[in-house]
Formats: sequence, C-alpha cells, structure tokens
Amino acid sequence: MKIDIVPIKENYRGIGRSLLATDLLTKKSKKDFAKLLEMYDAYLILLEQPESQNVLGKLMDFEKILQQYEILCEIIAYDTKPIDSAYGYSVTWLGIDIVHDCCESLLENMSDRRVQQTLNKNGLCRNTADISKLLPLLDVGDVMWKPCYVYQVLEK
Repeated sequence: MKIDIVPIKENYRGIGRSLLATDLLTKKSKKDFAKLLEMYDAYLILLEQPESQNVLGKLMDFEKILQQYEILCEIIAYDTKPIDSAYGYSVTWLGIDIVHDCCESLLENMSDRRVQQTLNKNGLCRNTADISKLLPLLDVGDVMWKPCYVYQVLEK
C-alpha cells in the first residue's frame, strides 16, 4: 500500500496527482510561505521512507497544517488490491484508477467523453468491469495497465 498527500483541484481524484510547492501558495499562506516550503521539503523526504503508521501520522499532521491555510488536499492510500484501512486509519472509497506500476495513471487528464461517461464522480472506475470497457477506447500501446484501488484516508 502506498500513501500520499495530494491536491484536490478537479474531479479526478486518482493517483496521478502530486502536491507541488506552488500548491502551498494561497492568500492565507502568503506570509508563512517560507515556513510551509520547509515543511514541504520535510514532506518530500518523508515520502522516501517506507510506508508505515508513523509516516502516515506525520502526513496527517502536515495535512492539518495545509488545511489551516485553505490548501485543498487529501491523503490517499492506494494499492493493486482492495484495502480495509490504512495503518489503523479508516478509509473511504474513491474508485479504481488504471495505472502503470502504481505511479502513472491512464485516467489523469482524461478528456474523452465516452470514457468520462463511464467514470464515477471522482473521475475513477466504479469496478474492474469498467476497466475492461475502457481499455479498448484508449491508446494504451505496449504498457501493461492494471487496476489500482484508491481511498481517501480519514482522521481517527
């Protein structure tokens, strides 16, 4: 299972999102931007560590700070198989992304209307049958695309 803090900017809520330093700059955060950048650097180092309850707890702390500055983000947990919880934290289902090596999403920035009509409100598949319907519509080349179950991690 992988975990990350990701921005909420549009309907797509899969794994293809990345929290960038530029996401930290809001009207409310402007005066504390340098402090937030230091925290962001620590966040990047944290992502290099193996996933654990300790890492998730630190991500939760950082997310709370970001929310104080009105930075729209969420913590997600994702894996190639369904999960029930993330290191003791409850999760809520977002959908199934179509991914390569759990790092590249086929659904990110999807503009094909035929595909969008199949996706849920989070821009993700509802079930694995949807993936079978969508792959023939998309140019997938030689890449092996697989389902990735995506969840929002909730506070305790």
